[in-house]
Amino acid sequence: MVGQVLEANKVSFHEDELQPEGLGHNKALNIIVKCRDNFISKVLIDNGSVINICPFTTLRALGIDIGMICESHVRVRGFDGA
Repeated sequence: MVGQVLEANKVSFHEDELQPEGLGHNKALNIIVKCRDNFISKVLIDNGSVINICPFTTLRALGIDIGMICESHVRVRGFDGA
């Protein structure tokens, strides 16, 4: 979904708005998104991610029926194995 959004609406910055380290920085871009007449703050866009996570609290705030969510047996681990 994020790929589709980024293809349709590109976000760009002027050169003087970049961090001092230029394009080599790795800071996240957090934005606010409107979905179903609700605003979701702190949305992280990272096309390099292997997995996208949406907290149950966000689904509830959007009025999504939690009963429609399918259980997954995939285990998600951090780089440190936690």
